[in-house]
Amino acid sequence: MNFLNALLKQKINSLDDITLSDIRLNPEKLRQKAARLDVKLTVPGQQINLEMQNRNQYNIQKRALFYWAKMYSDQPVGADYKKLPKAITINILGFKYTGQTKHYHTVYYIKEQNHNIILTDRLEIHFLELPKIKKTKPKTNDTLYNWLLFLKYYNDEEIREELKMTEPAIKQGMAELEKINNDPETRRLYEIFEKGERDYLSGMAGAREEGIEIGREEGMEIGREEGMEIGREEGVEIGEKRGEKRGEKRGVEIGATKKQREIVLNMLKSGLSTLLIQQVTGLSQNEIEQLAKSS
Repeated sequence: MNFLNALLKQKINSLDDITLSDIRLNPEKLRQKAARLDVKLTVPGQQINLEMQNRNQYNIQKRALFYWAKMYSDQPVGADYKKLPKAITINILGFKYTGQTKHYHTVYYIKEQNHNIILTDRLEIHFLELPKIKKTKPKTNDTLYNWLLFLKYYNDEEIREELKMTEPAIKQGMAELEKINNDPETRRLYEIFEKGERDYLSGMAGAREEGIEIGREEGMEIGREEGMEIGREEGVEIGEKRGEKRGEKRGVEIGATKKQREIVLNMLKSGLSTLLIQQVTGLSQNEIEQLAKSS
């Protein structure tokens, strides 16, 4: 009751105003990561579905909307839609739901997109993210924060003692919880949950290691293929450059030989002696004769 008043900012005066319509905690699910606690209750003019989910199944938005829609549509009202009670879903999460805000409590309504006008107050969806609650001292003027602090750090003796002094309602809740914990069936369910949690973490660690190994092997193969392709491209580029240099050198050599032949021929046509041409060009007599024949 105190928790609901702090969350919904209203005044539920007595436990007599609250009716528990359904509580679901499947023992078989406790062995899996999907363990959830679902509580449906009614207060005057309101239907409330409270769910606690420890592990992220990446479907919480659709799940919350589905349960809200089902709860709202299942209400018998006859022909008078004005009498439909308000439907509220409360989701207490053991994982981070949104990174868009650092605040631990977010509330959603149906709104007009351009003018931020709420269509109706009949829909209200709450998300409470326990990972965003830090280990701090209780806050004197924030009952909702203190309840979430209790839910996250209920095994911390120091936190429990400080909460007892700060929040009388939470102190009373702790006493009731002690009674429940002494129940043999409750302890059996808790042990099943603890084992399921250990099995889940162990399985996730094994899957992570296997995934890393597979990723490493695939990465090496991809790296090898990419390396071969890069090497091939670089080899072609180096080959092209070397070919260009060799071609350029050969072209220079051919050009120089052609020019030399022209000079020798012009000197012969001018009547210069072979001996003089040898002295000027550095060519042998045989080379000069070969150039003369090729003209």
